[in-house]
This record gives sequence, structure tokens and C-alpha cells, in this order.
Amino acid sequence: MPDKSQPLFIVGCGRSGTQALGRLFDSYDTVTMHHEYMIHHVQPLGVEYWHGRISRDDVITALQALHGAAIDFTETPVWGDCSNKLSWFVDILADIFPDARFIHLVRDGRKAVSSLYHKLGHECLDDRSVNCLRAYLEKGGPKPPPEKKYWWPFARAGEEFYQDYQLFDHFCRIAYHWAQINCEVRQKLAKVDASRHIRVRLEDITTSRDHLADMLSFAGLPLGDTQAELMVRPHNVIKPVNFMLEDDQLDQFWKLAGDEMKAMGYHEQDEYVLDYNPTTGKA
Repeated sequence: MPDKSQPLFIVGCGRSGTQALGRLFDSYDTVTMHHEYMIHHVQPLGVEYWHGRISRDDVITALQALHGAAIDFTETPVWGDCSNKLSWFVDILADIFPDARFIHLVRDGRKAVSSLYHKLGHECLDDRSVNCLRAYLEKGGPKPPPEKKYWWPFARAGEEFYQDYQLFDHFCRIAYHWAQINCEVRQKLAKVDASRHIRVRLEDITTSRDHLADMLSFAGLPLGDTQAELMVRPHNVIKPVNFMLEDDQLDQFWKLAGDEMKAMGYHEQDEYVLDYNPTTGKA
């Protein structure tokens, strides 16, 4: 067991490549990497914290018992968790683990939202699950089980979109979620020393060996041919399916997520078509 393992947290929105990066980092003998570590504990924890049901001290206690213990007992120099569920308390993780590093993984919101909507819609902000969570958080109803589908945050009272959110359809809720979670990560990491975090675009590290090498160098790791090959095609994609957003969806998306798209540098780019050709492909 090493004297001290360095924590590495990869955060952002779901369907942005966290599974691919989890597999990438797990290919190193010096890294113990998880994808959504202890999700049935962490996801409800994040939502309850976001909605003010539990305190910062409660979160610290829970994360020390979960991630802290795992880091203490790991046998590799680096222990990591690739999880969008950690995005709600990036600042707390930075305080608990002062040597931790963070990778904010982003993907063009049009593709991430489309993927969440078409490929994960049955367990991401569907009507019934949102109503169950709202009944618990706002009306004192029974607490939902710790299944993934029940625990996604929604707009809070007093926020800009709170009143409109009550009438949002499934697609709009997902578009709002993409913007909210990336904004949350950006703002929290802005208060962390710049040497401890980087922002990485999925499109860059899947098409440029230099960008991939830069990201791995930040984590103190070399780029080998094995790692380069792993990023050619995400492992959970059998064949690319292009779900391009409809015109009305694009209008809704830009209203809800336009500011965040601009912050990420995607606002001047056309929506791309998926192509997993190793020489020309995009993730």
C-alpha cells in the first residue's frame, strides 16, 4: 500500500464520455479507477445537498466514509472516480482532499442532451420519477429508493427557471440539467487553485493525440498506444446512431443552455454527425 494515493475526480454531465475515460485510466497499473463509485449512496447525497435537505457537514462525513476510506485503502499511487454524480460537491471534495486533481469533462451539449434523451431517457428525468422526487422534496412525501432514475436534481425555488420548470417536458428538463451541472462544476472549480483542475472537451481527446497526451500528463501519466486506441471508440457504443435534434428542440436547447454552450466554446460550431472512423471520427 502506497504512503499516500492521489485522488483524481472526473466530473461533468452524463453521456459526455465518463465511461470511456474510466476505462482509459483503468488501463494503467498505477491507477485504481472507478466509474460512478458507490452511486446508490452518492447520487441521492448530491441531490439532497443540492436541494438543501442535508448540510455540508453531512456531505463531508459521508464522503470521508465512502471515498476517503477507499483512497486510504487503495494499493495504487492514484485512486480515481469518473462520475457526474460528484459534480454537485466539487468544492467539498477539493477541501476534503487538498491534493486531489479534477478533470471537467465536457461534450457539445447538443450531443450530450440528445444522448441522454434518446439513450438514457427511461432513467433520466422521466415524468414519473421527477414527480416522485418532487413529492418527497417539496411536499414531505415518501423518500424514493436509491435507484438512479429517481435522483436527478431539478430547478429550485427562487431560481430563474423554477416556475417554467413545472411545465417543462422531458427534453427541456434534460437540456436544463446539462447546463446546470456544467455551470455548477465551472463555478466551483473556479475557486480551486488552477493547478488542480483542467477542462477537457471529449471531441478534442478523441480526435487529437496531443490533446489526449496533455490530459494524461496533467494526471501524471504517459500516453501509450494502448491508451490512444481506447479513445478511438467509446466502449459502450456498438455502432454510432445519430439522433440530431429537431428544430423545435434546438430552439428550446439554446434558450436553456445557450449561455453554457458559449462558456464551453461550442456556440460557434455546427452540430456534428457521429463518425467513429479512427482517422476522421468524433465521439
